[in-house]
Amino acid sequence: MKIKGFTLIETVIALMISALTVMILQATLLNLKSIKQSKLDCNDIAFAYVQLDKFLHNREVKRCIFYPKKSDQSHAVFKLERTDGDIEFDLYQVNGKLALKPGHIPLLVNVKSTSFAMTKELLTITVVDQNNLKSEIVVKSKN
Repeated sequence: MKIKGFTLIETVIALMISALTVMILQATLLNLKSIKQSKLDCNDIAFAYVQLDKFLHNREVKRCIFYPKKSDQSHAVFKLERTDGDIEFDLYQVNGKLALKPGHIPLLVNVKSTSFAMTKELLTITVVDQNNLKSEIVVKSKN
């Protein structure tokens, strides 16, 4: 009398194929997740640039003056001559954020390190995020 069913070797092979398929799917999902995260980081940098550029060049600002002598690699100092009065700002990194004081306005979060380079015309901010991706934000002064 013949009993119908799978042999032990057939079952082991089916389990191995299933395990291999699961491992391939897992690797694919991890790659997709890392791609999505890198796009988010890029979007954060672009958003920070747009916000800083709008802040420096809005209608109320008559002139934006960069102070390269007061600035160094750890912070950047600039003054906005506005219709309602002049304000001096300091752009710096604190607690993993790129911030602007007075007010400690965070422009960017999840920052590992930053460095600043400034001339009378340009402010260059080099940002390294938590994933070690390096980006640069370059803003021109308003004269």
